[in-house]
Amino acid sequence: MPAQIHLCPTCRRILPPSPRCSRCGGALDVGPPEAFVGQSVDGYRLERILGAGAMGAVYMARREGDAQPVALKLMVPDDDDEATIKRFLQEAQLSRELRHPNVVEVYRCAASEWGTPYYTMELLRGRSLREELREHPRGFPQEQVLRHVGQIAAGLLFAHQHGVVHRDLKPENVFLVEGPDGPQDKILDFGLAKTVIRPRQTRLTRSGILIGTPNYIAPEQVVNNDLGPHTDQYALALIAVELYTGKKVRQDHTVAQIVMQDVQRPLAEDLFLGTDVPLPARAALIRATQPQPAERFPDVGAFARALEGRGSPAAQVAVPATVAGIVPFATRRWWLALLMALGIAGAVAAFLLLR
Repeated sequence: MPAQIHLCPTCRRILPPSPRCSRCGGALDVGPPEAFVGQSVDGYRLERILGAGAMGAVYMARREGDAQPVALKLMVPDDDDEATIKRFLQEAQLSRELRHPNVVEVYRCAASEWGTPYYTMELLRGRSLREELREHPRGFPQEQVLRHVGQIAAGLLFAHQHGVVHRDLKPENVFLVEGPDGPQDKILDFGLAKTVIRPRQTRLTRSGILIGTPNYIAPEQVVNNDLGPHTDQYALALIAVELYTGKKVRQDHTVAQIVMQDVQRPLAEDLFLGTDVPLPARAALIRATQPQPAERFPDVGAFARALEGRGSPAAQVAVPATVAGIVPFATRRWWLALLMALGIAGAVAAFLLLR
């Protein structure tokens, strides 16, 4: 979470953390995102802060003459990298193209007069799936699990069909609202999304950066390679287990444990001991968390159907060889590359400390 916003009072620009403005050399005003409440961004007055994260802060905002407020996400840069701003706008534009009951609606994306991009989206009234989980420490009944997973899968499938992958799916990024036909799940923050069906579009994610939240990352995210709809499927499976049990699969695991152990193997059968998770659902969860993307379901819709027991018998019970601990050569090969990289990094760190 960004602890501070750096603002040049002379240039009237939000800037990366620095004691002085890179343009005029003047001292910067520094304050928390809340200090920006009351300011105007491209005609939107920021009324109160709704939340903040690594890439920006979200405010309730209202344009003069508009009856309804919106949620405005203002990017808080951490460097002067123009590619970061370009990526933000590119992905906000992709999100704007998504119109689905289970995806938050994005209205406008642009660069503000503060030198930083923003986008506006529908202001939701409700709470996150994470907040809902806190009130159900032992998990949800099967019917509720399937309802949540089914709606999230529907929104993801729509996004995937339009070339957008979320890549940071977690309970914090699912918002629960009261819809016309009852409770409705809406997926938030496609801010890490990228196109997978438009190969000519520039890929702006910098190599070597771990993309996603460790508790929900897929194996391919560790090496930032071959990310796609199957990546969201993996995260959704981990969320489904949490909905069933009330506990994170990787509860109290360190990043090292997750990277070196958890992502190398699918869910273990003993994870379901003492739970009410039905056998077809267990098989579906194991298949959706296979280390090799090709061994997962063809799409999140197929995973959701198998979780309900509605898939073909083969789809429900198919458990690839990796369940028995047989890791394909391709998986071993990129894990060897990762181990070598970690070894080199450790050697460099030791050298620097001993200088």
